[in-house]
Amino acid sequence: MRPWCKRNEHDVGGLCLNGPERVHKEGLEVMAVPVPESASSEAQKARVKRGVAMVQLYLKTQFPEHIIEVLKESSDDTARSARTFSVRNNGQRYVLRVANEVLDPAPGAPSVGDRLQRFQVAQRLREEGVDKVVIVTMNDLRIRKL
Repeated sequence: MRPWCKRNEHDVGGLCLNGPERVHKEGLEVMAVPVPESASSEAQKARVKRGVAMVQLYLKTQFPEHIIEVLKESSDDTARSARTFSVRNNGQRYVLRVANEVLDPAPGAPSVGDRLQRFQVAQRLREEGVDKVVIVTMNDLRIRKL
């Protein structure tokens, strides 16, 4: 046994009182590694952030003279499930909404850039005009009125 761990110094759940991460199981000494719930959430946020950067790059390439903005998220369910982008120039404003599942694709799924190109998002933004929202989901592209 280690100096920090004495068999009679642990609680009912097996947690060693001299070190909260040491656990005894059937006479064996084991290290328990707590995994915070937010770890996977933080990783997903980082992947979504990379996806947002890819959308911004795509839009800057397709609309070089325009101002590209990622609009602030609101607290409604729609805003939490997608990110909204604004493309502005000379009084014109196109709006693009990209689902979070597109921004953080599953392994082996098409990347954000591939999906934007496949759906010809820039062309659709220009065609639909300033009074519509172009929405990119995993399977298709939808158009809604603003």
